[in-house]
Amino acid sequence: MEKKDRKARFKNMVPTYYSPADVAAILNVSLRTVRVWINDGKLPSIRFGGKNGRIIRISHQDLEAFLDQYRQVPGKGGDT
Repeated sequence: MEKKDRKARFKNMVPTYYSPADVAAILNVSLRTVRVWINDGKLPSIRFGGKNGRIIRISHQDLEAFLDQYRQVPGKGGDT
């Protein structure tokens, strides 16, 4: 029984990762825009796949932090 409880506990802890194409679809921007954000260091990513690192993933937490950083609050800042 303890083993099953441990699995359930870790299941909720598994982070969600998105491909650059997923992020582009979620934010309704082009894939090129997402790649620019990654290359500029604005959107943190993880690279997999040997020395070339061809597989790129963005964690859910990093995407949320990115959105929080650029989120505009109505009535604050902007044009006056």
